[in-house]
Amino acid sequence: LRSRKMYKFPLEHARLIRIPIYSALMVISILCFGWTLEKRVSLAAPLIFHFIIGFTATALMGIAQTILVDLSPTKAAGATACNNLFRCIMGAWAIGINDYVFNYFGAGFGFMIYLSLCVVATPFYIYEWFRGQQVRENRLRKLFPELIESIDEHDRRKNMMNQSKKQDIENKNNEELKDDKNDKSTEEEVLDKPEDKTLSDN
Repeated sequence: LRSRKMYKFPLEHARLIRIPIYSALMVISILCFGWTLEKRVSLAAPLIFHFIIGFTATALMGIAQTILVDLSPTKAAGATACNNLFRCIMGAWAIGINDYVFNYFGAGFGFMIYLSLCVVATPFYIYEWFRGQQVRENRLRKLFPELIESIDEHDRRKNMMNQSKKQDIENKNNEELKDDKNDKSTEEEVLDKPEDKTLSDN
């Protein structure tokens, strides 16, 4: 762990927050890229969409690489190697079937088939967003039980100290309010006494 509270930091939200934007841009660009090739429009259109695809794909791979390293702090090299291996296998598989897919379905529908992989992968992103932190904390508790226990104990003591300080501040404020009320009541009594005296004299 790089810091005492690293395991409680919301890494999943910090890393995956831009995934929907890049994914939406990549899906739209791939769809447009395939149909511009299918309709044989000007070469400028596929090149523009190809640029957007390259940018978003690189961004998504960088995010995936970063979060894998964060989730495996003791095995960063292994996580990087697994990511590269999976990426190369998928690329080789896609290149191997490209000709068959495009000859049978055409470029437009062929790229739509590839886009279905993004739809299939969406539940994994949703699960990581909502449950990733809990799973990561449980895994770190198993890997570093003593360290995590010491951090939790430190947090409990800190919370108790904060609560006691807050209670002391509230008590002090209440005492000040009581003193102010007593002072006001004393001033009112002092102001009322001369009036009573003059009334009795009359």
